[in-house]
Amino acid sequence: MDKDIRWKMRSIGKILGLKIYPDTFHFKGIKSIYTNFIFNLIFFEKILKKKKIIYTNIKKNVEKNQNTNFLISTPGTGSTFVRHSLSSYFELYYKIGNGIPKYNTLDNSWIFNNSPIISAGFWNSIDVDRYSIQKSKNELYFSNEDYQSKKVVFCRYPFGQYANDLFSFNEIRPVVLFREPLDWLTSYYTKYGNKRYDLDGNLNRELIVNSLNKLKEYYSYWLKFSQEKSRTEYLFIKFNKLILEETATFSKIFEFYGYDCSNKELIEECVKLNSKERALKSYKTKYIGSRFMNTEDKLASKEKIQEYGIKVIKELSLNDLYNSLPALK
Repeated sequence: MDKDIRWKMRSIGKILGLKIYPDTFHFKGIKSIYTNFIFNLIFFEKILKKKKIIYTNIKKNVEKNQNTNFLISTPGTGSTFVRHSLSSYFELYYKIGNGIPKYNTLDNSWIFNNSPIISAGFWNSIDVDRYSIQKSKNELYFSNEDYQSKKVVFCRYPFGQYANDLFSFNEIRPVVLFREPLDWLTSYYTKYGNKRYDLDGNLNRELIVNSLNKLKEYYSYWLKFSQEKSRTEYLFIKFNKLILEETATFSKIFEFYGYDCSNKELIEECVKLNSKERALKSYKTKYIGSRFMNTEDKLASKEKIQEYGIKVIKELSLNDLYNSLPALK
């Protein structure tokens, strides 16, 4: 077993006959200088271990990049629902957890024991919270080959800046999510309408124009992608299918990714565990996170943006683009 800095200092102290690693630490007076010195030794020992683990995992995930499963989505198009359901499947299939997402209200995060979802962006991949410095027990439940076959790379390309700087799109198998333009804009505006750009009177026109232009770029890119690929090489899914035909749609997603779909009850359970109804019902206090928008706020946003939003959507021919997407029927 590797000994940490405490045991090394104690061992050296015994040889020298000195108390190098103190029994008590002090945070005031001249003794606090030595406390700070020991703190830095311990901190950098731990952070360097984590640095190595994170870098090794990023490299391992990027190296195997042939026919990689991807999930592509703009914000507010159901990607969290899909990612969480895939993570529940991973926990239940490999028996490493109960598949129930744990919500941390203090930092608005959802937690799983392990997840097949990885980021396509280098910045987001350097996730200091995801990996422990303790020795992993993953190999007791699944091999690296299992994980690589189940991993799903998530990104928002081309909607998000720096959405993908780790993977090549030449050999990917993407599930791409889409949402009807006005419905999407309503959700996006509810979340960001008061946070980005300056309001023009009571309406954030700049946000509407900029976001819908980005949505057009997103539609156009993936429409062109579909025209250059076989229908077996991608799966386009519209938001209403994801919400109204949950089990059937998720079965197609899991099958497309090459997951074992023989247990239909498992798929149904994964969908149920991550449904809006179940999540809000199990949450014992007022939900203040970002996954679910307040219904009243959405209605207020729709009323506010509808006239101007429809005008910009028409100018950009977004409905025509959306209707031309070869999505799941």
